[in-house]
Formats: sequence, structure tokens, C-alpha cells
Amino acid sequence: VGANVVTEDGRLLGRVSEIHIRADQPRAVYRVAESTLQKFFGGGFFLPGAAARSFAPDGSRMIVPADTEDRYAASSLAEAL
Repeated sequence: VGANVVTEDGRLLGRVSEIHIRADQPRAVYRVAESTLQKFFGGGFFLPGAAARSFAPDGSRMIVPADTEDRYAASSLAEAL
């Protein structure tokens, strides 16, 4: 939580504000919000954990494909699962 989500071409999409992990399957979903207001008022999008390409060693950044918003972003947790 708190890691910046950055595309391979360097565009900042937001920050990880929540992580949801399914107990019955080894699957994680990240909620990405652009601002603190979005975090508290339900904005942003949900990103399946499999979309992440790499993570910074210090946990400060998650690298995702350039087409993440079009290809992977979901508007609800149920849609991302």
C-alpha cells in the first residue's frame, strides 16, 4: 500500500490504496487511486495482481504495461476478480 503505479513508458497512474487477497485462490487485486480524495470517496480503478510487470526493491513503485488502463483496469472489485 502506498506504492506508485507507473507504466513502462513512465506515466504515473496513481498509488496502491488497497490490496484485496482471495482466500480460496492465490489471487491479489490492487485498488489504484490518483489522489487522497479518490481513495476516500471510492474513485480510481482495480488492477489484477497479474498485470504487474515488476516491483521496485524498496516497494515504492509497481511497473505495469503501457496499456494497463485499457486492458486491465476494472471499475469494481468483482469485475477484477
